[in-house]
Amino acid sequence: MQGAVVAGTEYLTQVLSNLDPQRGRQIASVIADPSFDDAEEYMAQGPVNLRRSLGLPTAGPVPSGASITFGPAAYQVRDASPDTVTVLILAYLTTTSGGQVTSVLGAYPIELHWDGTDWKAPKPGAASRDTDYTSLVAQPNTPDAAARGWQALTP
Repeated sequence: MQGAVVAGTEYLTQVLSNLDPQRGRQIASVIADPSFDDAEEYMAQGPVNLRRSLGLPTAGPVPSGASITFGPAAYQVRDASPDTVTVLILAYLTTTSGGQVTSVLGAYPIELHWDGTDWKAPKPGAASRDTDYTSLVAQPNTPDAAARGWQALTP
């Protein structure tokens, strides 16, 4: 499961720290499970949606001073089997747009599938989209976070 945690942390960091649709396609080509047949288009749409939510143009170069950064702090493993797992990452999502910086702490899930050589991201299912993890959010590295099941990420 350690490999799944590492993969999930890295995959979410790459996907959620991105405002470039073409980069989303490149990320998909590396992390997507072969069964995720529309992964490149799906992961290209994420940056478009993020840009829209930040009030940025949805196409073209990312405007100067605009950014998004995913800062992982802790993890949980859920629904583990020999070849599938859900990894939850407690992280800060920090956005910068129009000189405004906003940082939000949240719990971010990623489902992973072992393909025999590596952990890959299948197309997100309804369970991951419909599950509310907000009750698990806690300040990282505190007794409250530990009580909610968070384990610190270590280098």
